[in-house]
Amino acid sequence: MFFSDLGQHKAAVKDYETAADLDPANAMLRECIAGEYMTLTEYDNAIEAYERAIELAEPAPPGAGPTEMCRYNIGIAHKFAGRYEEAIKAFRRCMEIRDCPDHIAKLCIQRIAVCEAVLQKLGRPNPP
Repeated sequence: MFFSDLGQHKAAVKDYETAADLDPANAMLRECIAGEYMTLTEYDNAIEAYERAIELAEPAPPGAGPTEMCRYNIGIAHKFAGRYEEAIKAFRRCMEIRDCPDHIAKLCIQRIAVCEAVLQKLGRPNPP
Protein backbone atom coordinates (compact mmCIF):
# COMPACT_ATOMS: atom_id res chain seq x y z
CA MET A 1 0.00 0.00 0.00
CA PHE A 2 1.26 3.48 -0.84
CA PHE A 3 1.41 6.44 1.55
CA SER A 4 -0.84 8.35 -0.83
CA ASP A 5 -3.53 5.67 -0.50
CA LEU A 6 -3.35 6.17 3.27
CA GLY A 7 -3.74 9.94 2.95
CA GLN A 8 -0.13 10.51 4.00
CA HIS A 9 0.77 12.78 1.11
CA LYS A 10 3.86 14.39 2.66
CA ALA A 11 5.32 10.93 3.24
CA ALA A 12 4.39 10.04 -0.34
CA VAL A 13 6.28 13.09 -1.64
CA LYS A 14 9.31 12.07 0.37
CA ASP A 15 9.21 8.51 -1.00
CA TYR A 16 8.72 9.69 -4.58
CA GLU A 17 11.58 12.17 -4.21
CA THR A 18 13.82 9.39 -2.91
CA ALA A 19 12.87 7.29 -5.93
CA ALA A 20 13.49 10.28 -8.22
CA ASP A 21 16.95 10.70 -6.71
CA LEU A 22 17.65 7.07 -7.61
CA ASP A 23 16.15 7.44 -11.11
CA PRO A 24 16.56 11.14 -11.99
CA ALA A 25 15.48 10.70 -15.63
CA ASN A 26 12.08 9.26 -14.71
CA ALA A 27 9.45 11.81 -15.76
CA MET A 28 6.59 9.76 -14.31
CA LEU A 29 8.06 10.03 -10.81
CA ARG A 30 8.08 13.82 -11.16
CA GLU A 31 4.47 13.70 -12.29
CA CYS A 32 3.59 11.63 -9.21
CA ILE A 33 5.36 14.14 -6.99
CA ALA A 34 3.38 16.93 -8.64
CA GLY A 35 0.12 15.08 -8.04
CA GLU A 36 0.91 14.76 -4.35
CA TYR A 37 1.72 18.46 -4.14
CA MET A 38 -1.62 19.22 -5.83
CA THR A 39 -3.38 17.18 -3.13
CA LEU A 40 -1.45 19.11 -0.48
CA THR A 41 -2.50 22.39 -2.21
CA GLU A 42 1.18 23.28 -2.65
CA TYR A 43 0.59 24.58 -6.15
CA ASP A 44 3.97 26.22 -6.76
CA ASN A 45 5.74 22.98 -5.84
CA ALA A 46 3.34 21.07 -8.09
CA ILE A 47 4.05 23.41 -11.02
CA GLU A 48 7.78 23.00 -10.50
CA ALA A 49 7.45 19.20 -10.47
CA TYR A 50 5.23 19.21 -13.59
CA GLU A 51 7.74 21.43 -15.38
CA ARG A 52 10.54 19.04 -14.45
CA ALA A 53 8.49 16.09 -15.73
CA ILE A 54 8.00 17.95 -19.02
CA GLU A 55 11.74 18.63 -19.31
CA LEU A 56 12.47 14.95 -18.78
CA ALA A 57 9.76 13.79 -21.21
CA GLU A 58 10.46 16.31 -24.00
CA PRO A 59 12.42 13.88 -26.18
CA ALA A 60 9.39 11.57 -26.22
CA PRO A 61 7.08 11.83 -29.21
CA PRO A 62 3.74 13.63 -28.57
CA GLY A 63 1.26 11.41 -26.79
CA ALA A 64 4.00 9.04 -25.59
CA GLY A 65 4.77 10.75 -22.30
CA PRO A 66 3.20 12.83 -19.57
CA THR A 67 3.85 16.12 -21.39
CA GLU A 68 0.30 17.01 -22.43
CA MET A 69 -1.31 16.23 -19.09
CA CYS A 70 1.49 17.93 -17.18
CA ARG A 71 0.98 21.11 -19.21
CA TYR A 72 -2.77 20.89 -18.60
CA ASN A 73 -2.20 20.33 -14.88
CA ILE A 74 0.06 23.37 -14.68
CA GLY A 75 -2.97 25.35 -15.79
CA ILE A 76 -5.10 23.65 -13.16
CA ALA A 77 -2.55 24.47 -10.46
CA HIS A 78 -2.52 28.14 -11.47
CA LYS A 79 -6.33 28.15 -11.50
CA PHE A 80 -6.56 26.62 -8.02
CA ALA A 81 -4.02 29.18 -6.79
CA GLY A 82 -6.25 31.97 -8.11
CA ARG A 83 -3.80 32.96 -10.85
CA TYR A 84 -6.37 32.89 -13.64
CA GLU A 85 -4.27 34.84 -16.15
CA GLU A 86 -1.41 32.38 -15.73
CA ALA A 87 -3.86 29.48 -15.98
CA ILE A 88 -5.17 30.76 -19.31
CA LYS A 89 -1.62 31.10 -20.63
CA ALA A 90 -0.79 27.56 -19.48
CA PHE A 91 -3.90 26.10 -21.12
CA ARG A 92 -3.08 27.93 -24.35
CA ARG A 93 0.48 26.58 -24.27
CA CYS A 94 -0.92 23.11 -23.74
CA MET A 95 -3.10 23.39 -26.84
CA GLU A 96 -0.10 24.57 -28.88
CA ILE A 97 1.66 21.24 -28.42
CA ARG A 98 2.12 19.53 -31.75
CA ASP A 99 -0.49 16.78 -32.01
CA CYS A 100 -2.22 17.81 -28.77
CA PRO A 101 -4.94 15.17 -28.28
CA ASP A 102 -8.45 16.45 -28.98
CA HIS A 103 -9.75 15.52 -25.53
CA ILE A 104 -7.03 17.57 -23.84
CA ALA A 105 -7.57 20.52 -26.17
CA LYS A 106 -11.30 20.43 -25.33
CA LEU A 107 -10.52 20.39 -21.61
CA CYS A 108 -8.22 23.39 -22.09
CA ILE A 109 -10.91 25.30 -23.98
CA GLN A 110 -13.41 24.61 -21.19
CA ARG A 111 -10.98 25.71 -18.47
CA ILE A 112 -10.04 28.87 -20.39
CA ALA A 113 -13.73 29.78 -20.57
CA VAL A 114 -14.08 29.28 -16.81
CA CYS A 115 -11.01 31.38 -16.06
CA GLU A 116 -12.18 34.15 -18.41
CA ALA A 117 -15.58 34.18 -16.71
CA VAL A 118 -13.95 34.49 -13.29
CA LEU A 119 -11.70 37.31 -14.51
CA GLN A 120 -14.71 39.10 -15.98
CA LYS A 121 -16.57 38.76 -12.69
CA LEU A 122 -13.53 40.10 -10.84
CA GLY A 123 -13.28 43.00 -13.31
CA ARG A 124 -9.83 41.95 -14.47
CA PRO A 125 -8.86 41.85 -18.15
CA ASN A 126 -8.12 38.60 -19.93
CA PRO A 127 -4.50 38.05 -20.95
CA PRO A 128 -3.75 38.71 -24.62
